[in-house]
Amino acid sequence: MTAYVFTIYYLIMALLVGLCGIGRKPGFLVTLLLSIVITPFLTLFLLYITKSAAKDPESPR
Repeated sequence: MTAYVFTIYYLIMALLVGLCGIGRKPGFLVTLLLSIVITPFLTLFLLYITKSAAKDPESPR
């Protein structure tokens, strides 16, 4: 029973991290798959260091 609960929590956390990756360069699907293969916490850190897909208004053109 506890293994099922752990798996459900793990997949929910992976889905939430995948949703965080929607506006980023890797995208939702890549972020979701990465967070399932490696831990969601490490994937969340990788999202933190990657750039968002939107252009930064202060960046030089």
